Amino acid sequence: MRSLLETPTEDGTVFLDEIVDTMALGMVKPYEAKRRFAGILGRIIKERVPGTDTTYGERAEQVKQTVRDAFEHSWSQTQYARFQEWKMDPTEVQGIEGSPWEDLRPRIIERARQLGAKLPDDAGR
Repeated sequence: MRSLLETPTEDGTVFLDEIVDTMALGMVKPYEAKRRFAGILGRIIKERVPGTDTTYGERAEQVKQTVRDAFEHSWSQTQYARFQEWKMDPTEVQGIEGSPWEDLRPRIIERARQLGAKLPDDAGR
């Protein structure tokens, strides 16, 4: 999923960078961030991955299904049924040590500071 979001669009937009910026904006201007995030999701749903006939949204769903299939084949029926009950996005791996998303939090915090956010650990700054 991360690789997909790092694939530049035809106009050079990198959705992961846009998402990081929008999450940071949410720490300063939450309502503006909500509107901006909706626009990013709209683009993800309708824009095609360059060189393919597949949209970013369609490709994201393919990635999620691949992960679900891997879970179903490696877990017991009980474990997989429990996972399905949670209705969890299988690509949500935030907060897990070693995750490919682990470096996003510091990026988001730094960007938020650039936008003027005052964060709890900034008291001495």
